Amino acid sequence: MVNNATAAIIRQMIISLFEWVGEETIKGVVTGVEISSSDFALSHAQDALLVLSDVTCRLDDAKCAALDLSKVDKPFALDLIESVLVNHGDVIRAHRQFSTLIRDRICPYLIENLKQTTSDFAKTCRHWRIIQFLITEFNDLFPDEVEIFLAFGIRILRESNLNWECAMVLEVTKSIFQSQKLIEEIYLIFEKKESPRIFKDMMEVTMETIEKVLDSHPSDSQGQIADAMGKSSVLTQFDKSSPPVVSPIALLLLAYEAFNCWFVRLLNFFKSSCSKKNQEGLIIYISFKDVNINPKRVSVLTDLVLFCGFRLCQLMERIFVELDSLQLHNTTIEFFSKALVIFSVFEFKSQLRTLAEILLSLSKGKGNGNLLMIQMILETGHGIGELLEDSLIIMVQTIHLTEQLQNQKSRISQQPQNAVLDDALAKSIDLSVSFAESTVIWEEKSFNFLIEAYKKLIEEQSLIFPDEKKNASLILILNKFKRLISLNMVRFVEEEKCSLSWELLMEEFGEMMKLKDVSIRQSSIEIVSLIVDLFIKSVPPIKMKSSHSKASDSSCDNFQMRILSPLTKFAISVSWVDVHRVLLDSVIKYVQVFGECLCETSWSLIWSILKEDLKIICNYRNTAVPEQQESYIGLYQKVHDIVKIASGDFLAAIPISSLPALIDIIAQIGEISLPGELNIPLNTVRYLWDISDFLCSKSVKDVFGLWKELLRHLSRLSLDSRPELRNSAVQTLLRTINMNGSSLK
Repeated sequence: MVNNATAAIIRQMIISLFEWVGEETIKGVVTGVEISSSDFALSHAQDALLVLSDVTCRLDDAKCAALDLSKVDKPFALDLIESVLVNHGDVIRAHRQFSTLIRDRICPYLIENLKQTTSDFAKTCRHWRIIQFLITEFNDLFPDEVEIFLAFGIRILRESNLNWECAMVLEVTKSIFQSQKLIEEIYLIFEKKESPRIFKDMMEVTMETIEKVLDSHPSDSQGQIADAMGKSSVLTQFDKSSPPVVSPIALLLLAYEAFNCWFVRLLNFFKSSCSKKNQEGLIIYISFKDVNINPKRVSVLTDLVLFCGFRLCQLMERIFVELDSLQLHNTTIEFFSKALVIFSVFEFKSQLRTLAEILLSLSKGKGNGNLLMIQMILETGHGIGELLEDSLIIMVQTIHLTEQLQNQKSRISQQPQNAVLDDALAKSIDLSVSFAESTVIWEEKSFNFLIEAYKKLIEEQSLIFPDEKKNASLILILNKFKRLISLNMVRFVEEEKCSLSWELLMEEFGEMMKLKDVSIRQSSIEIVSLIVDLFIKSVPPIKMKSSHSKASDSSCDNFQMRILSPLTKFAISVSWVDVHRVLLDSVIKYVQVFGECLCETSWSLIWSILKEDLKIICNYRNTAVPEQQESYIGLYQKVHDIVKIASGDFLAAIPISSLPALIDIIAQIGEISLPGELNIPLNTVRYLWDISDFLCSKSVKDVFGLWKELLRHLSRLSLDSRPELRNSAVQTLLRTINMNGSSLK
């Protein structure tokens, strides 16, 4: 064994020699006069090769050819070899004689020693340090040897009981996943092979290591984690004679860090090939259509991510739940954020759904709802909401949870201030708004999934909460509906395609309006009123006219039916007077704007709505509940207002076939007697006169049936118990016969 002084001299001699060779190599590249095979023997490179060969001889106790290194021990020889590999890779690559020596002498030595079971920590550590560098820097020169090294590493992780030995292999694995250049070269290698298994096997065994540690249920995990995070790398302790203590938790952390490095490098690989950036210049969510990657490599990457991504996320969930460490929780959250982006790149819908479910579950399970998890899910929805399809239920659950947290925070004014959580909540609320805004450009199919998701959320809330909390929760959901509708009204008024989401929305509002809770009914009808207002603003009357000829039924295949059909269904199915009053406000606005454009079917729907309202008023008159009088009188007045508009401003626009129903409704209004309401019945007599005058002045053909109905209703009103109405009806009846008698022949 050489002493320290001699070792230093030998080391310096070899370093100087290889530096000379490096200078020769650089000079040859610059001048274009590189060292040829014939000149190699006369160069410093030949001397360096002989010295390295003699050092290599010490590994298997062979006789040296140029130097007497008999007193150089194996650990020192391994240190010298590592020094050459680490510092003079350019020389090794420039002269194939060096790579041949490594392949023929050093690699076989390492492989032979890997076959043997040993407890010699220092020697094993030096072996893996050299292997690590051969893999990360020279894998292209020694691909077969690298595959053998990795295979031995896999065997050690599966079979070895020595934690320090497993730690060495995991540190090498981490260095592989940490090398951007190496990762890309591995992808290239995969493209050339039919069944590349070794890299997958490394991933597999690394995940197995995490599972093994978690399954052992380590005690005092928090203490072990803190201890492991503060310790040095095992491979850096090669100068020690005995191995360091390595806990199972330390192995788990190494395996976790390895995969975290791989996800980081994978994202960097995409970013370097992608031009889609946000204002800060960072990639948010990208897909392969944004990335310039060879299609074959896409297939390779897809295979790798599918192979390990989903299982990794499940392992990260276990780490988050089972190990009590704030630092580890934070790094796990970062891992999830990378996974979300990667899954979105590959458009893995099922993986995205599962990951979103994991995040939502974790966000509910930690204090303050773990707003970082919530924020991450919302960022996902904002970036790739359309891809989630039936998984959008996760998004709407998260948005709902965010708003519940905000409401809870606003109610508890005395709660301690936490700037981090407040900021996270504010960002989550902003993301909820951004998510709603992003739906404007969604395809119809995706938007339908979103509406279905909100319907499922309503069902969930109805099952989870008692009445009081359920009502508050449902109002929050209705407010989100209002935001979506305001943003997407253009979607609902497109003539060419009737939106299924429109039907889903109307169906849900109809159910909400049936509930006993006044606040929910009011919120629902307010949204319907908003829809009508937005519809009126979005559809010009000229466009409504163009759909006149198409309006042959009550489907939503045209503009006219798009609003009137659901309003009619509401009027028929909902009995609450407060709902009917607001519905009539919407009908009034609708008729005022589009009255001249409406077809027969549209007027028939309007008459159906009014008839339902008249039924409700008649039922009230029979029960006569005093405290409800004002509401029913208000409803009665609104029915009258619509009739007044129809028989006054739009009588000429109403098809003749729709007039009998109008005459019948006017007569019903006149026959209803409510306390303090006489002007409206008197007005109905005038409206009947206006119709008779219209029928005569317009020379309308085939109106005998209309005259018959008109006179019949005037006759009935002439027998009313109220003298004012009776006298007015008699006078109008006689005047009608007198002035229009010729039309009655």
